[in-house]
Amino acid sequence: MNRIDASKLITSLLNSNFNPSVTLVVSDMPILEKIARESIEKNTNKKPKIFQDKNAIESMMTYLSAGSMFEEVLPCIVEIPEKITNKKWSEEKKLLKNIPTPFENCIYFFAPMALKSIFKSDDFPKNSNLFFSYEPSAQDLLLCIKNLCSRYMTLAKNGENFLNEITRLAVEYYSNDLYSCDAHFSRMENGKLSFHDALSGQPEINAFHLVDAIAQNNPYLLELRLSQCGDCGVEPSGILMALVYFLKQVISTLAALEKNNNLKQAFDSAHIPYPAQARIQLGLKHLNTEKIKLFFTKASTIEMNLRIQKNPHEYLAIELMQIFLK
Repeated sequence: MNRIDASKLITSLLNSNFNPSVTLVVSDMPILEKIARESIEKNTNKKPKIFQDKNAIESMMTYLSAGSMFEEVLPCIVEIPEKITNKKWSEEKKLLKNIPTPFENCIYFFAPMALKSIFKSDDFPKNSNLFFSYEPSAQDLLLCIKNLCSRYMTLAKNGENFLNEITRLAVEYYSNDLYSCDAHFSRMENGKLSFHDALSGQPEINAFHLVDAIAQNNPYLLELRLSQCGDCGVEPSGILMALVYFLKQVISTLAALEKNNNLKQAFDSAHIPYPAQARIQLGLKHLNTEKIKLFFTKASTIEMNLRIQKNPHEYLAIELMQIFLK
């Protein structure tokens, strides 16, 4: 199984001609399956057949065996359930040996990272494409979002500078939530809206509302925003990524200020988008180097501990208040 950067995998799914083949994608990013579905329909003019329940592989095999006798076999997308056991997988992979060859169309399997260790290369037909991809790094995240934006024709034709600006704004508002970024770009495309106009009617709290609370040095607001993030389904890991991005902007601005001591010029020099400037200006009043260093020292431990917490948003609130607001 080959590890691949998220941005490269997104590019591959967007540009594939979806020739007859078998592909396994192991990842915790739901945007990948969405891209596969939409790209298959766009590039082949065929709506893929989706198999989702606990018997998804068995249902697919039944479809492949019977489908070609009466009609053309459609591209297939199979979601392998996270709770599949080793015993169940031993049974399922025997079925995969019976996939008709040569392949009549493309078949995509999507599975969560929790199952990565149970898959072996010979579980799938010969010459299958086997990939796994982790959440993107800060640098790769920009490429991922830009690739998503570029797939919308009206947005892409505005040029490189526009795409770069929209990418920065998307990270600002959605952090590493690629699914929400893509949904936002779709609203811009379909409604012919600007980035900010496409925010209308989106009252949900996101990770950067929490960052605002830290910038304002407001412990009550921090607790409230984390609680609201939990209610809105915002993952704690996404909140951490948003905070990392914000603090990197603060660091860049501080470095630029040391050179020219002019805040406006510092923002320009550090390439800080306008919507973020007020937040960073507030943060500069309350954040210092010691707090920022303490956060980055503890960030990896916090991220690991979040995975085992019954109330991760409450845990994160306590940790962040100890770092920034004590």
